[in-house]
Amino acid sequence: LRFAGATGKIVAIGQGIVEIDHVVLIDNGTSSTPFVYSTQAIIKAHHATFATHKTGTSCNQDAVVLGGLTTQYDATVNSGFAGYGSSVTECNFSGIQRLVYMRAWVNGVVVSGNWAMLTCGGAAAIEIDPGTATVPVATFASSNIVRDNTIEMPYYTYGVKVVNNAVWNTFIGNGFWDAGIAANQVSDYYFGSTTSKNLVIATGESSTTTFVDDSNHNAYIGMDRVLGGPSIATGADPLNVRGTGGVRVDNGSGFIVKDNAGTGRAIARISS
Repeated sequence: LRFAGATGKIVAIGQGIVEIDHVVLIDNGTSSTPFVYSTQAIIKAHHATFATHKTGTSCNQDAVVLGGLTTQYDATVNSGFAGYGSSVTECNFSGIQRLVYMRAWVNGVVVSGNWAMLTCGGAAAIEIDPGTATVPVATFASSNIVRDNTIEMPYYTYGVKVVNNAVWNTFIGNGFWDAGIAANQVSDYYFGSTTSKNLVIATGESSTTTFVDDSNHNAYIGMDRVLGGPSIATGADPLNVRGTGGVRVDNGSGFIVKDNAGTGRAIARISS
């Protein structure tokens, strides 16, 4: 697929369902054009492979882009998203920048069971950015589920990046691997200053700093085990729950459950 237009190789701006399954989509050219771009259509991508010949920091091509960045709903490439119920599941990605890029009005989308291979790279493997349009109302992206994805991190800054008015999204069981091969990574998850009420349940492997929240209004629940860092037995808190948007403890700043050995190591910690 060497088409090099401005929007996408497969563009779906009308209502309907586009299913992409059991196929390999590959671009061996020099294009940066996304493979799939939808504003109004429901995208069902599963058991497919998206690939380019690029590697690492040279990756500049998204696989799936959902939604434009305006508040309008119409059959144009700038329209907010209306393909609710879309999903990208159990796909493989090689030489790709963003696996899925979710923008204005992207709600109720599932991204799960995907693999970003070692050749992928960029600012983030998965990004939610509804933009900053405010007329007639502010755009947002909400109630999306990102789970059980395997992201190889050497050439990514963030595994998952969430910015602007993104709220009530859930991230669970994603694994982030092999950050030590290169020095591009900053954190597994990044939440911008205007995000809120998002939840991370970190049960997958982490290979760098787990959670950066510039808004302090998102919640994180996880096993604080960083690859190459201290193990639970040598000082880390096995369970760490934090985030002013996700935890409330009345009449105090929180509580700590100590181990029976009296070492002071926290078995569970809840704090704001």
